[in-house]
Amino acid sequence: MTTNDDYLIEYGYSEKALKSYYDKITEEAEGNPEKLSYLDVQRQISDKYDLPMYTLKHINDQLMFFMKMNYIQAQDDIQSYDRYERNTIKLYKILDKRISDWLIRQSKVVENIQESILKVLENDFDLDKDTFTYVGGLLTISMVRYKESELDMITVKAVRDCISMFELNLLIEKYQKDIKSLCEKWNDINNKLKEKTGNSIGTFNVEALNFSDLLYKTKFDLLNTYKNFFKNIDEYSSLFIDSEPINKNIFVKGGDL
Repeated sequence: MTTNDDYLIEYGYSEKALKSYYDKITEEAEGNPEKLSYLDVQRQISDKYDLPMYTLKHINDQLMFFMKMNYIQAQDDIQSYDRYERNTIKLYKILDKRISDWLIRQSKVVENIQESILKVLENDFDLDKDTFTYVGGLLTISMVRYKESELDMITVKAVRDCISMFELNLLIEKYQKDIKSLCEKWNDINNKLKEKTGNSIGTFNVEALNFSDLLYKTKFDLLNTYKNFFKNIDEYSSLFIDSEPINKNIFVKGGDL
C-alpha cells in the first residue's frame, strides 16, 4: 500500500496535495468538453503507468462516464461529445506510443552503458581489439537510442505544457533514468583507460543531453489552437529531426586500438 511518505519521496507531493489538485481539475472539467477529454486521457495514462491519479482511486472510469453523460444531457444532443471522444482516443494512443517507446529506449541506453562499463572493468582495462571495438559500438548505438528517446519526450512535454497534463510530470518523475550520471561514470572509466593504456574509446558530451527541454517549446505556434493541436501533435517530434541538437555528436569516439 502506498503511503503519504511514498508519494512525497517518489513525486515530491503529499497525498493531500495530489487529492486537492485532482479535485480542482475535476471541478474545472465539469461541463467543459475539452478539459473533460484531457482529464480522461490523463486518467487512462495514469491507469496504465500506475501513477497517483490511479493509485489514489480519486478519478476513475465511472466518474468519467457520469461527467460525460452530464455534459451530453445538458447539451440535449447525444452526439455533442463525439468529437471530443475521438480526440481522447487519438491523444491517448499518441501518448501511449511515445511513452512506451521512451521507456524501452532509455532502458536500452542504460543497459548498453552499464555493459560497456562492466566490459572494461572485467578485463581490468586491458582490452583486446574486438572488445575495444564492441564497446565503442555499444556506446555509439546507445546515443542513437538516446536521441530517439528525447524525440519521444518532445511530444510528451509538448502535450504536458500545452494542455496542462500534470500527470505527465509525475510520469517523467517516476520513470526517467539518470542517464547523465551514467554517462559521467563512463567518462571516468574512459579517462582511467586512457591513463593506463593511452587508448580512448570515447566520451559523452553530457552538456548535450536532455535536449528535449531546449526544443519542445520552439514550435508551439503549431499547437496554438484545439484544431492545430490535434492536426500536428502526432508528427510534432519529427519536426525536430534536422535540428542542431539532434545532429550533434553526444558520444565522441576516441581512436582505434
